[in-house]
Amino acid sequence: FGSFQLPPVIAEYAHRFPDVQIQLTLADRPLGLLEEGGDVALQVGELADSSLVARKIAEVRLLVCGSPAYLKEHGTPVVVADLANHNCLRYSQGQRRGMWLLMVNGEEQRLRVAGDFEATTGDAVRVAALGGLGLVQLPGYMVRDDIAAGRLAAVLEKYAPVGVPLYAVYAHRELSATVREFVELLASHFKAQEG
Repeated sequence: FGSFQLPPVIAEYAHRFPDVQIQLTLADRPLGLLEEGGDVALQVGELADSSLVARKIAEVRLLVCGSPAYLKEHGTPVVVADLANHNCLRYSQGQRRGMWLLMVNGEEQRLRVAGDFEATTGDAVRVAALGGLGLVQLPGYMVRDDIAAGRLAAVLEKYAPVGVPLYAVYAHRELSATVREFVELLASHFKAQEG
């Protein structure tokens, strides 16, 4: 998320507030906001620590996709059961830990998929999919440009799960003006991307 979505927001923020010093920490793990001294953390997925203050910023869509070369060679899955015949590349960190979320019979379900590649970063899984290794399920912000350019094609769209929440998390209810402005800018960035 930080590599794909934050750079343009941080650049705009830095131009608006040139006197503010920014330190960005990226990690594919939940951050202990209080322990690490941060002003604001961004969390994709449900929150575990209810003692922190959070604001829901957006919903992140998960998409299943593959490269045109992979789909040409292995066929395009039409129903969820077709995934059993595909190499499903997996992201092994976070709340999903190698599972894919899909709507099955009107209910969101976590499905264990099989494949010969797993990585601890979403971008590594994305690059494997771009290389034609298999299908991947990743957030739309990671694959949107690849889909638009024809490097990846979305499949099983009618089985897409409900969006995963994105939260801005704070240690205290009283935000500094600089943090409040950053969160507002981030929220407007996502509002512009809706749809």
